[in-house]
Amino acid sequence: GSAMRRSNQEESAAKAISRNQIIQLSIAEDAKLRPDLWLDAIKDRVESDDIEGARASLKLYKQTHPKLRIPEELKPLLK
Repeated sequence: GSAMRRSNQEESAAKAISRNQIIQLSIAEDAKLRPDLWLDAIKDRVESDDIEGARASLKLYKQTHPKLRIPEELKPLLK
């Protein structure tokens, strides 16, 4: 009984870790893009329901390009 439960918890923890790694990796890929294409990539994330990834990518975008304007439709992600 309890051995089963532990492996399920470990499994879901492993999934959470790999999901975070995937998000980090893909954000690193976004960061290689020109600013206009990077914003398009963030919009694509929103459209494909990757709000977590979109938010993280936009945060990095803002750090990387502090002087560039963020489109109105993406600003709610920063809240």
